[in-house]
Amino acid sequence: MNLKKVCFVGLCSLVFTSFADNVWNVGTYEKRRGWPIVSEDGAKKLYIKCAPQTDYSSGVIELCALGSDISGALDLRGLKLKSDKGIIEVKSLSIGKNLLRKNSAVSEFYADKVSSVGHCAFSRAEKLERVILSGSADTIPNGSYATHPTIRSGVFSDCSALKEVVLDLPLKHIGDAAFAGSTNLSSDITKIVPRTIESIGTTAFWNCINLRGELVTDAVKAVGSRAFQRAGFDSISLGCDGSLKEFASGGSSGGISYGVFTSGPNLTNLEVRAAGLVSLGSNNFADIPNLKRAAFDAPKLEVMGETRGCCSGLKSLEVIEMNTPHLRVIGESWPPFNATRSLKEVIWTGPAPRLGTFKRLFNGVSPVANTAEKAKPCVIRVKNSDGSWEALASEFEGVEEKFAPKNCVGVMFASSRKAWLIIEK
Repeated sequence: MNLKKVCFVGLCSLVFTSFADNVWNVGTYEKRRGWPIVSEDGAKKLYIKCAPQTDYSSGVIELCALGSDISGALDLRGLKLKSDKGIIEVKSLSIGKNLLRKNSAVSEFYADKVSSVGHCAFSRAEKLERVILSGSADTIPNGSYATHPTIRSGVFSDCSALKEVVLDLPLKHIGDAAFAGSTNLSSDITKIVPRTIESIGTTAFWNCINLRGELVTDAVKAVGSRAFQRAGFDSISLGCDGSLKEFASGGSSGGISYGVFTSGPNLTNLEVRAAGLVSLGSNNFADIPNLKRAAFDAPKLEVMGETRGCCSGLKSLEVIEMNTPHLRVIGESWPPFNATRSLKEVIWTGPAPRLGTFKRLFNGVSPVANTAEKAKPCVIRVKNSDGSWEALASEFEGVEEKFAPKNCVGVMFASSRKAWLIIEK
């Protein structure tokens, strides 16, 4: 046999093997269940949702139910259906609602050419450890966003064994409670949320404390209440569409804050870029124990905390970067940065807000809670060159100048010298 013939036979063999790898046999239609499809080894049975007269030969199918005794790994990649019509390649696979909900046997699920994912498709699957999906689906649908696990539901919510999820999908929307309560999920967040995401629902990643990595978005239009509360991300860089005007306000219960970003155990960097944002909402950035940098590029921002400071309890915060020239409403009962212990630098990249607003913003900053002579000051560095700070500095001329180093143009004190800031050119 010559070389060309060997290559041709080998290629045909590869094509045939690939074609036959994942062929499932179509059985006789069952009333109220659909068309059964059975793996070639007969070990697994699923059902295709359609009426008796429906022609599935187009390759567009929806999985609606599992057969009995199905367990272990369920791999539907490259799925083909074999019947008296021949072998049909599945071109579009829809995962029906509740497909694996409360399932106690399936440990892994793989599928490609996924066109949609149904409500609660994987919710509370007890032994499910891994899910890998690819295809064209752009939505993880909304669930019930209640935080109590007995009434909460979401596509991947409360999967106690789930460790890895990879969504190779052009997602635009991740719905309410999508991953809420799946505390062992330890994937890198970039394998789940693409930069192009447009909306993230209420409690979408609530209590996903083992998720890691950097969440990055380019132009998100909506972020639900408690969306990232207690999520384990290392960094969040939230780019927002100009249509996003505010974050839903959080609050506190029993002395514990709750909000969009609160209590992230690993979060060290938080950046919000939002050209249209007007309000940050109460408590949304509170009690993040390891946060070192907070940056707000929000030139239309007016409200920071309403009656409660939105950024309290940031005990490790070192650097604040802000572009908020129209800021005017500061939390009345708690100043935003009131519990900060290690603030070193404030970088203002745009015009300063009004002096009264500025004082309120940093009232109670505590790296200088002792007398000014012994304190390590927090330095405000000015990046812009339009002279804004010279005008502000004149407000402080003659006020406690003996504490100011030579390179500063003004010193700001809060009440009773509990906090002070050097304005450095």
